Amino acid sequence: MFQWVKELLDIRYEYSERKKRLREVPCKSCETLKIALERANYEREQLLNNLLKPNVVPERLVAPTPSSSPIGRRHIPWPVKQQQLELEDKERAKAIRDFQENLKREQELKAKITSRSDSAIPIEVNTNPQTEELERELGIN
Repeated sequence: MFQWVKELLDIRYEYSERKKRLREVPCKSCETLKIALERANYEREQLLNNLLKPNVVPERLVAPTPSSSPIGRRHIPWPVKQQQLELEDKERAKAIRDFQENLKREQELKAKITSRSDSAIPIEVNTNPQTEELERELGIN
């Protein structure tokens, strides 16, 4: 009978020892499974929350209202188109002429300044209106 009690106590002791070892250091595969289980539970919870929420209707995109102006002709008669092209050409030609005149003035000023005998250092003069305006704003004269 003592033998039987001894075996019973040995079995209980081994069981308690195994239980302690499992609590202390879980194996890597157990940790991996725990993490996977937590992730699956979280995803399931998120899906349930999304399904159980009342349906929120997203804002509908409203098509732009058509303008009140009447639809114009797509075809432009040749005389009108010709006038438009001539006007654009005149504006371009004027811009080129103005640029050439400004360039000519600058060259004349440079020539006058360098031709003076009293100034030993040539001074570059920029008569660009935008540059003059910036100089006035910055207080440089």
